[in-house]
Amino acid sequence: MNAYSDGAYGGGGGGGASIGMYGDTGLTTEAGSDVDAALHKVPLAERRVLFMGLPRSGKTSIIKVVLEDEMAYDTLALLPTQQRTEHQMLAGITVYDFPGIDDYSESPYYIDPEVYVGEHTVVAYVIDSQSDIQSSITTLLSVIRQAQAANYDITINVLINKIDGLSDELKQDIQHDIQQRVLKNMSYD
Repeated sequence: MNAYSDGAYGGGGGGGASIGMYGDTGLTTEAGSDVDAALHKVPLAERRVLFMGLPRSGKTSIIKVVLEDEMAYDTLALLPTQQRTEHQMLAGITVYDFPGIDDYSESPYYIDPEVYVGEHTVVAYVIDSQSDIQSSITTLLSVIRQAQAANYDITINVLINKIDGLSDELKQDIQHDIQQRVLKNMSYD
């Protein structure tokens, strides 16, 4: 990877690390019904952050804690995101919360790479530290490949969620393990 930086997601809901990959108008990709087909034509905001990851990784919880000032424990019973939702931030940035990606090769986001296009597009990929990290990394690698194929300069940040109760040493070990697996699989080592 071109850069690596530590990041921290405060707010009681999780911890974070950022694997930066240097990196505007993509399209939504929920296809399958007339309503979804109409969504496919709606352009995304020019300045945007795309929250992606496996189902139940904490994407929506992070957004609610950070953008809506909710307490982390209030987000424990959230229903899974079924369709892309958007949240407005200051400075004209729109945060998009995508449904969890179980099998990236069958995901509609894989079919339409336009979602990643634009100089002001950032992917925030969330990994649940208490779940199957290998599946998350496999999906992350697919997201990275697809995003870079559409937009070589895209920035991709990895957030390690649900890490609060762990020791600092274990947090660092998890962060290092994820970083090394990604670097190795992307041939950046």
